Amino acid sequence: MFRKRMWAFQDTLKPLQGHTTRILTRADEYCQAGEEFRQKGVSLAEELYSKEASRVMFSNNFIAEGIGDLAANMSSFTTALKQVHELVALLVDSVKSGLAAPLYTFNEGFRDLDDLADELDTRGREYESTLSKALDQRELPTDGPIHDKAARARWDFELFRFDVVRYMNQLDSKKVLLLETGINNTFYALLAFFQGGGSICGEMEKSMRRRQVVLDGMNKRHDRDNALWAYVRSRLEAELQGALPPPGAPPGARAPINPRAACPVYVAELTTEVLSAASQEASAVDMMHYKDEGVLKQGYLMKKHVFGWKDRCWYRLHASKLYTLELSRAAAGDVPVCVFDLSKGATVAKRPGKIPFCFLLVGDDGYRLELQAESEDEMLKWMAAMRRCQRIEDASPRGSTDLLGTADGRAGGGRKTIGLRAEALMDRFRKANPCCAECGSSRIEWASVNIGITLCEACATVHRALGSSVSTLRSLKLDPWSVFVLQSLVEDLGNERARCVWEFNVSPGWTKPTPDSGAQHREQWIIAKYRWYGFVGNDTRDAPLVSKAMIHAAARGDVERVVWCIAHKGEVNWSDPDEKSGRTPLHAACEADRRRAVAILLLNGANMYAKNARGVSSQDLVNQDPYSDLARVLAEKERGDLW
Repeated sequence: MFRKRMWAFQDTLKPLQGHTTRILTRADEYCQAGEEFRQKGVSLAEELYSKEASRVMFSNNFIAEGIGDLAANMSSFTTALKQVHELVALLVDSVKSGLAAPLYTFNEGFRDLDDLADELDTRGREYESTLSKALDQRELPTDGPIHDKAARARWDFELFRFDVVRYMNQLDSKKVLLLETGINNTFYALLAFFQGGGSICGEMEKSMRRRQVVLDGMNKRHDRDNALWAYVRSRLEAELQGALPPPGAPPGARAPINPRAACPVYVAELTTEVLSAASQEASAVDMMHYKDEGVLKQGYLMKKHVFGWKDRCWYRLHASKLYTLELSRAAAGDVPVCVFDLSKGATVAKRPGKIPFCFLLVGDDGYRLELQAESEDEMLKWMAAMRRCQRIEDASPRGSTDLLGTADGRAGGGRKTIGLRAEALMDRFRKANPCCAECGSSRIEWASVNIGITLCEACATVHRALGSSVSTLRSLKLDPWSVFVLQSLVEDLGNERARCVWEFNVSPGWTKPTPDSGAQHREQWIIAKYRWYGFVGNDTRDAPLVSKAMIHAAARGDVERVVWCIAHKGEVNWSDPDEKSGRTPLHAACEADRRRAVAILLLNGANMYAKNARGVSSQDLVNQDPYSDLARVLAEKERGDLW
C-alpha cells in the first residue's frame, strides 16, 4: 500500500518537474539574451562615439539654442547608455543566483527521490525475504541469528521509509518556498535595475526635455521645408510642361481652365530657380522663386574653346558684367566668376558661319569670347540684354533718369539723345495710364509692352516671373524706347483697353488686388489672368479658328480684333493649311501695309523671318521699300535694342 502511495506521489510530482525544467530553460535563455543585450548595448555606445567617425560626425555640427553641442550630448548619452547596460549584467546575475540556481537544486531533488524510491524498494524486498525465512521455522525463537537479522531488516526498512516520507514531504513543501523566493529575488533585481536606470536617466531628464521642445520645433521646420520642396518641384514640373497653375485660389473661387500653350522645353525660361543653401540656417528662404535683383538675364550658354570643344555653363548678366556660376567645394554654394566686363567698350555681334545661334563679345584689348545659345530667340535676347547693360552703364554715372531712344537708336555725347517726339509720346502714355493696371497703385515704374499696360514694382515682379513670351517688361525711366513702340502703346493699347479684353468676365470669387495686397494675392490674380486666360470669357472657338480670324483682322488693320485674338489663344505665327499662300498674320499685315497691326504682332512674338508658301518672309515684303515706316519698324526690331 505504501509503495502505491509513493508511486502516486511521484506521478503527481512529474508535472512539477517538467514545469521547473521549462522555467530553467527560459531562465537560461533570458540570461543569455540579457548578456547579449548588454554586450550589444555597450558596442552601440562605443560606436555612437567612435573616434574613427568623430571627424565626420562632429565637425561643423549645428549648435542650436537649447540643444547644445552634438559632441557633448553624444558623450553624456553614451556614458549613460553604458551604465544602464552594466545594470543589465547585475540583473542577469540576480536571475542566475536568485531563480535559476535554486530551481536547479530543486530539480536535482527529483532525481534523488527516484534513487530513494529504488533503494526503499530494495530494502523492502530484503526485509520481506528475511521475515519469510523466519516464519518458515515451526517454533519462532525469541533470540538467535534469524531473529536478529529480521529485526535489523525491519529496523533499516522502517527508518529508511520514514526518511523517504520526510524527504517527499519536504520536497512537496519546498516547491512553493523555492518558487516564491525566486520570484522575490527576481523582483528585487528588476527593482534595483529600474531604480538604477531611473537614477541615471533622472540626471539627464531635465536637459533632455528642454532639448525635446527644441527638436519638435526643428522637426516642424523640416516638415515645412519638405512640403516647400515638393511645392517648388510641382511648380517646376508645371513650368516645364508650359502650364503653371496659380498657387492656390481664393475661397470659393472657380479656377481658370485654359492654360497657355507650352514653349519648346529646351528654350523655356524657368522662373522656378532653386537657390543653393548658403549657410547651415538656410531653409525656406533659399527655395523662394527667383526675383530680379539687378540680374538682367541668366541662363545656359555654350562656350567655345580654341580646340573646338564646348562647355555648357550657367551665365548671369549683372551690373555690366557677365558672370559664370561654378560650384566650389570650398564654398557653401555657387561662386560667381566674372568672365567679361561689358563696360569697357565691348562689341556684341552675331557671329557669321555655319554654327547656329553664335555671338561674339570683343573687348577693347582684343579679348574674344564666343558663346552659343540654344535657339535664335535666346541669342537675340542675350545680345539685346548685353547692349541694354552697356547703355545703363553709360548713363548711370551722369545721373540720367530718362533714357528715351530716338527711332534710329543713335547715341551722342556719352548718353542717349532724348527724342522730343518719343518724350512727348511717353508723357501721353503715362498721363493716360497713371496707375498700375493690376492693383491700382500710383507708383508706376514698368510697362508690359506686348500687353500695353503700366505696372508698379510689386506687380512687375510677378509679370517678370511669367516670362518674356507672356509679358515683356521695360522700365519707364531707365530703358530706351522706340517711337514706334510708344505709338502702339498710345494709339492701340493702354490699361483700359487691356482691361476690356483680359478682364472681360472675371470668374466668381476672384477679387482684383489693391496697392496693399500681399504677394500671394497678386500672384494668384496675374497668373490666372495671363497664364490661364481665366477672365477673357468662355469663347468656344478653338485656336485654329481664332488664329484664322487674326490673319483677316491683321489684313484689315483691325488692331482691336488682333489684340482680342491674341488674348483668346490665337497663334501669331500660325499659317492656314487650307490657304495656298501659307501666310501668317504678319505676312497679311505687311502685304496690306498695316503698320499698327505689324507693331502689335511683333510685340507679341511674331517671327519676321517666317516664310510663306512662296518662300518670302515678312522682312522680304517690306524691304521692297526700305524707307517706309514698315521697313524701319522691322529693321529696328531686328536690331533688338528697343523692342
